[in-house]
Amino acid sequence: MRDAIIHCDGSPEMTRNLAGLLANDLPALTEPATRFLLECVEELPVKTPVYAALLGLLNASSPAFVEECAGAAIRRLEERLANAASSRDDQTRAKLLTRFIAIMPAVGVIKPSAAIDVLDALVCAAGDAADVAAAARAGSFGEGSRSAAS
Repeated sequence: MRDAIIHCDGSPEMTRNLAGLLANDLPALTEPATRFLLECVEELPVKTPVYAALLGLLNASSPAFVEECAGAAIRRLEERLANAASSRDDQTRAKLLTRFIAIMPAVGVIKPSAAIDVLDALVCAAGDAADVAAAARAGSFGEGSRSAAS
């Protein structure tokens, strides 16, 4: 399964064939397949649209798996964002997961409104972080000038 997913070239025929093969095995492999698919999204960003298309094709035969993947992508994004302030790697992976989530409505995996909700929360969190950083800078400048005046 891993090699087939990694080497999927994105052609419609190959993607459909892969979806057909995976559909048979997914009930028993939901957790490892979800984990591996998200690893691929984070490690092979050039294939993000292929992985989204694969989920779109699997949605007809394995909706529970697709729902789990979509939920896992959002949870993983939240985890990456929680660590993004201290890890450049988590920042990059958060961007890649955001791209994956943003593509999902185009292939019928999630509703557009759900993707907008995720993106809205992301923008709000970024705004909050910017406000905190600005306040911290203002506070450190204020303390420095008070110390110099003393």
